[in-house]
Amino acid sequence: MNAPLLAVVDIGSNSIHLEVAFRRADRPVHVVHERKLKCQLAAGLGPDGELDGDAIERGLEALAVVKADLDRLAPDFVAVVATHALRAASNGQSFAEEVEQLLGVPCEVINGTSEAELVLLGTAVTEQVTDALAVIDIGGGSTEIALGEPLAKRSSFSTSLPLGCVTLRDQFEGVNHPDQFASARAYVRLLLQKSPLAEKCLSGQPYVFATSGTAKALAKLALGCCSPTDNELVGYCVNRRRLEAAAELLTATNEFNRLDYGIGVKRSELLGAGLSVMLEVMSYLGIDNFRYSRSSIREGVLYKA
Repeated sequence: MNAPLLAVVDIGSNSIHLEVAFRRADRPVHVVHERKLKCQLAAGLGPDGELDGDAIERGLEALAVVKADLDRLAPDFVAVVATHALRAASNGQSFAEEVEQLLGVPCEVINGTSEAELVLLGTAVTEQVTDALAVIDIGGGSTEIALGEPLAKRSSFSTSLPLGCVTLRDQFEGVNHPDQFASARAYVRLLLQKSPLAEKCLSGQPYVFATSGTAKALAKLALGCCSPTDNELVGYCVNRRRLEAAAELLTATNEFNRLDYGIGVKRSELLGAGLSVMLEVMSYLGIDNFRYSRSSIREGVLYKA
């Protein structure tokens, strides 16, 4: 393929991702290699605001695997970005310097607004939407929401909220229990009311996408079948009423079985937190449905490289 081979390392709050792809102008990238390593850096943020030693060790072990992949594939260009966990950590810059030493590439700790805009760009090209679209990206430590026409370089708004499935799970221990689930939703609702987002601002918006591992898991819940394929999930229209029903099944009965939905153990622990954020965001912004997109911040970084 007559195109440069690009790589992006995405150091998130829940997982570290590597994506290696050929980029084609204004078209979805052609991915040749992906790796996801779950290390939950955000879970290592202590009361003092520092990443603890265990989290740092988990992160560096995962990045050593990434380094081996990069050495083997020898891409023409490598970008390394870090999001909420390193933004929030008082020793985040120190960790970023360790990452640069290990990978031989500067690690950019990006702010929440930039993260939201990159997710919007990546989704626009991946989904081939040239009109205005909105994107919701629930991560481990933060949630990014953006609306605009990124291909026309117009953005109505983009923001990052301190709401993530890992941090919310840790704040509301046992969030899959109905009482804790209700408390988590009330907390999310309060933060949304204090946010710069206008209530019902996405009501009637025709193109609303959700990305990330949380969005994928919630699409599985709404689809309601065992181990759906990516082709079944991508573009699937997730209805808020079906998510409310899934939340009731998860929190109010003993009938929920993650295996019925093809959801792993680690992800199942985050379902209550993810549902809390998504349901309240949808309600507050006036969204009845979203479509799952496999896009991410990584595609946005690749298109801007």
